Order: sequence, then structure tokens, then C-alpha cells
Amino acid sequence: MTLRRFVAILFIFSILLLSRPLLSIPDASAQTRHVRERLRGVLSSAKLSPELRANASIHYSPDGKYLFVQDSAGIMLFSRNPLRLVTYVDAPHSYAARFSADSQVLTLLTFDLFLSRWKVADGTQMPAPNLVIPDGCLSATLSPGGDLLACDTPEMQLALYRLDDGARLFSASIRNVPPGLGGVLTPFDSTTDFSAPFGFFLSNTIKQFANRGLFRLPVWFSPDGKFMIAGDDSNSLRVNLSAFTKENFGSPLHKRLAAIAGLAENDRALLLDRSKSEPPSVVSFTSGQVITTLPGAVDSAQLCTNSRFALFRKESDSTIELGDLYSTKIVSIPDGLAADVYGNEIAVLKRDGTVLFFKYGESEAQTGARLPLGSLPPLHAAGVDPELTTLALSVDGVGEIFDVATGQLLLHQKMFVGAQMADSKHPLLLMSQDFKTPRQVLRGDVEKRTAPSSWSARPEAEILSGEAAFLAYSVWSELGRMMLIVRDGSGVAFSLRGLNPVSGAQLWTMKFNEEIPTPFSDPQGDRFVLGWRAKTQRARNAVKNNPVVLDAFKHSKRMEQDSVFEVFDAATGKSLGGVFIQFGDGPINFTSVFSAGDFLYLVKDDTRVTVMSLRDGKIVARAKGFRPTPSAQGNLFALDEGFGRLGVYDLTSGTRLEQQQFGDSIAYKHFSADGKKLLVLTQHQQVSVLDMSDVREHPLPPLHNDKDTSDTPDDQPR
Repeated sequence: MTLRRFVAILFIFSILLLSRPLLSIPDASAQTRHVRERLRGVLSSAKLSPELRANASIHYSPDGKYLFVQDSAGIMLFSRNPLRLVTYVDAPHSYAARFSADSQVLTLLTFDLFLSRWKVADGTQMPAPNLVIPDGCLSATLSPGGDLLACDTPEMQLALYRLDDGARLFSASIRNVPPGLGGVLTPFDSTTDFSAPFGFFLSNTIKQFANRGLFRLPVWFSPDGKFMIAGDDSNSLRVNLSAFTKENFGSPLHKRLAAIAGLAENDRALLLDRSKSEPPSVVSFTSGQVITTLPGAVDSAQLCTNSRFALFRKESDSTIELGDLYSTKIVSIPDGLAADVYGNEIAVLKRDGTVLFFKYGESEAQTGARLPLGSLPPLHAAGVDPELTTLALSVDGVGEIFDVATGQLLLHQKMFVGAQMADSKHPLLLMSQDFKTPRQVLRGDVEKRTAPSSWSARPEAEILSGEAAFLAYSVWSELGRMMLIVRDGSGVAFSLRGLNPVSGAQLWTMKFNEEIPTPFSDPQGDRFVLGWRAKTQRARNAVKNNPVVLDAFKHSKRMEQDSVFEVFDAATGKSLGGVFIQFGDGPINFTSVFSAGDFLYLVKDDTRVTVMSLRDGKIVARAKGFRPTPSAQGNLFALDEGFGRLGVYDLTSGTRLEQQQFGDSIAYKHFSADGKKLLVLTQHQQVSVLDMSDVREHPLPPLHNDKDTSDTPDDQPR
């Protein structure tokens, strides 16, 4: 292609983008809420550029007239012709959405089994039943038409529910629950940018795994809607969807359910067996005979709306390809996030949020436009340097580092699960672990825009980031690492090591094989916390060096639900003191516990915040809000009070100094090392730095309708 022709095509394409706008509003948030900002001391404010967009999927409706894009934050529904936004639905922690068979309804199900339905034509919400599934679902799958729900229950049964009324239509055992199940090793949810319990806890049932979205168990519906298959390679069943009874699963694929990537028309199944590193293949569902094999190895595969085509993804280089299952032709999609095919039209979602439409076999897009920005997906990691100049953020599929003052991108990476930003020019990025390699730490070079590997962790260790040190958690026993040892029923024996973030060298080590604590990390701080049941010797040891706390501990009537939280310096492993509390229901039931300065922060049920003094163990402040952000130097903490409201609290008095109002919900915040500045990132990626140096002397005056949200939580000390 000549340069002149290339420039001409580029010019025509830009005209298409401008003349065929996808949306009539500039931002998906504009349709939901208009809030007037009320801020003080704004030192800088910039929009992240390019926008941080997570991995997503794109799907046509059965009639091809509508599409939706779904990521880990929500769903954007739009019409094909004309290209027009219909609605945006905030929907984090959700299963894959479905169009109805007549393309009139969009059905959405969250991990905690909240069902919602939306009219495709105008985006209005429709009535939907309240699903009553007593023990929840380990995994849930909506049928292609969104009229049925397949639930894999903690009792190892497959249950089918009709979504029009929530009625259960079918239930049958898939696997046998192991007899004499004494203790189930259950993971905490620790992939977060905020303080959380980590490692494992013991449960007497697998019900603790339900409604968490931890699994994607094989469930496949036939294209004609006549049957479904479910189970695994050892135990499987086939269900007749007319009579809702089990029927003969005569296919050889009943032993290869884990390898199935989709059931296509004309008795075909798409297979991808990652355990054997085989390329994808198309086989006969009835006989299991191979019909064709696609070239090249991939990491994941899924059928498109036109099941002649499949989308393949390679995690090694974050690329996608479109495969023609009839001709075995593979089409690379540069800079693509997702794609779908309806008839002979291909919809491609690019990494910059642009959707392009192609005819199959043609290289030039017919039309396209850029999607508006939805809510920021849940952060897997976030970090900022002590001076608030460089910001690291990671969401599903991608991690990026930005200049705070300008919002400009400095470094692009794969998704990371931790960031240490002590050196703004050389951030340390903790990468996610896959089944092939242990976790690696990359040392970024912002000026060179590279991030070579710095060190690798032991394969059996769970690594958690922090500002002063990384933590390495391993299930442990004297008989060998990774052996499950339970001696007193309090938990799972484990070892905890402090690691130098730069080199990975061990700084200290601890081992716990009795009176097991609940550990809490703090990716935003330089400490960690261990929570003990109050009626243990470890709890007494934790408070013995503080006469005031020890006296209260000795003279109280300690109950099983009472706790002692002990604070440790992450760099040295030394104890900084403990606090005795008599509310809550044991350490395991707190959402977050962390420490900064002379204070301990306790969060229950995500929103109920209690701040306690490490000096005397007394309550300093109570408030309601999300993710308290402390400043040890400034004796302040900031609280997301919902709907863009930022509360700033004084730790010396325990009172709120001011409430600022952003025009958008808050996604992340962090104080500078000296406590004089506060960084705030909103859901639609506006990053601001606020002056906190004179907040006590010149706070924003309260509004007349500004209600104090620091009401006492339901948890009261006895």
C-alpha cells in the first residue's frame, strides 16, 4: 500500500468516526448522576490518558441489532444501526450476561445471585424474581437465552432454575461429597489494593466457596436448546431441557468436559486442552472424531455468535485471533481486546475503547466509533510514590503507570497484583501467578519504558505487596512445606516471611502451628496485623508490653468472639503493640485491619470503621464509609462516604473536619508521606491532588443538609 493510499484511508476512516457517533452523551456516568463538585485546595487535576480499560467481551444479540460490551465493572448496551448507546449498568462481580432469544431482554446475574433484567430497546429495568438458593452456587451459568440458570451447588449437585419465576426445575448429584470432611482449606479474597485478610482459613463445609465467583465449572447448552451437559472429566451428566430429566450422555466427550470450549451447530464441539498444550480442534460431539485442527497454541477459546467462528486468546503477548472453524483460517486482530461475529460481520473491540465493524474477508472497517468510559473496574493493585507524582494502577488484563500532574501514560504492562512505589522512576511490580511460572517482581524503568524481571518468588508462596516489605505466606509444617496440618482446630499452620522488595532477600520469618492467627495485609502501608482470639496465650503475649491494654485485658470477661489485634513492622517483623477489642465476632469476621502511626483501623462489613489508639487501646473515632486512608504524619484519615463525598477526619479529636464533594464516585485515595497532600482518583479516571496542609485551619464549611455520617456502628464495645 502506498503512503498516499494509506493517508486517504486514514482520512476516510476518521470522517466515519466523526460522522457516525456511537453515543449521544460524552460519558456513561452522565446518564446516572449529576453532582456539583465542592472541593478545596486543588493543586492539580488531570484525566488519565489513555484511559485504563480492562479485559472485556463483546456480544451481538441473536438478531444482530444490538451489542453489549462487558468488563469487570459493568455492561454497556448499544444498538448497531444507528450506533447509539442504550444504557450502561454498573455490574462488578458478575457472570457473563445474556440476550434473550428474541433479542428483547438483557439478563445479568451477579456472583451473589442478584438477578436483573433490562429492556434492550430503551435500557429500562424490568421486574425480576428474587432468587432463593439457600446455600448459593459454587459456579453459575445463564443459558444462551437467559431463561435458565444452571447452579453448581455446595452439595455437589447441578440445579436448574427458571428465571421467569425462580422455580427450581431440576436437581441431580454430579459428584459425591467426600465422607468425614473435617476441614476445608478455604482461601481469603486477597487480590485487592486495600487491606484484607490473606492466606487460608478452615471451614467445616465448602459452602464458604459459594457466591464468590472463584470457579468456572463446565456447563454447556446445546445450540438448539434441547439439552445441556455439566460436570467434569470424572463425573458428568446430560439433561433433557424439555422434560428436565437426565438422559444418556453417549458422547465420548463425557470424559473431556474440561476441554470443551463450546458447542456449535451441526453436531460440532470446540475443544482446547490446556493441560496437554494442544492446539484447538473441532470434533464431532456424537462420535468425538476430530474434524479439523486449528494452527497454533492458544490459552483460551470461545465460540462467537456465528458459531462458525471462534475467538482465541494468547496470554503470553495479550493478543487475540479470530478463527474460521470451517476453513481453519486464522485472522490476527492487532491491539484487540475482544471480537464477535454475526453473519459475516465482525465487531472488534480495541484496547482504546473503539469498536470497529468489518465484513469477513475485508481488511478495512466499514464503520466504527469509540465507546464512552464506564466505571473503573475493581483494582487488583494501586500505588503512588511518597510525593504523589507517579501512580500505578492494575485491573483485569492490564497494568499501567501514569504521571499524576498530567495524567499521561508512563509505562504499560500486563496486569500486576502489587506495586511498590518508593522510587517513582523505578516502580516494583508484583506480577500475577499462572500455572506455569511462580510470581515475578519486575523493576520498571519509567524513562526507558521497560520493566525487566528483578526476582522470582518460591512457587509455593503467596506474595503480598507493601510499602516497606513484601510478605510471603506458605502453608507449613515440620514434615514439609505445603502439608496441611491442623493441631487445635484454630486454623491452618503457616509460615510468614518478610522479603526485600528490591531483591527478594528474606528479612525475617515467623511460623505458626498452633493458636493460628488471622493475618491482614496492607498494600498501602508499611505494617501488617495478626488477629488472635482473645482467649489464647498468643493474645495475652500481644498486649503484655502495654500496661494500660494489659490491665483492661486482665479485668475483662473475655468471650469467644473477642479479639486481640497485634501490629507488626513489615520491614523488621517486630511487634509494635496490640489492642484488645470486645465487638465483632472474632478476627476472621473483619473486612480490613491495618495500622498507621499510633492507630489501628478496623473495618466491619466494608463500611463500619473504628479507629483505636495503640497507646491505650481506646476508641478514637467511629465512622461509616469505605476504605479509610490514614496519614500518620498529619494525624488525619480520609474516608469515602459514598456518592463522591470525601470526609476528612482529625485523629486527635476523632471528629470530621470537612466533607468535600467530587462529581464522581471515588475509586482510590492516598496521602503523601508528609500528610500535606491527598491524591484522589475517581471512577471515571480523574486524578486530583488536594492540599491538606491547612485543613484544620481552613476547612470547607458544612452544608445545611450535610448529615454527619460518623454515626456509631452497630458493633458496640461491652
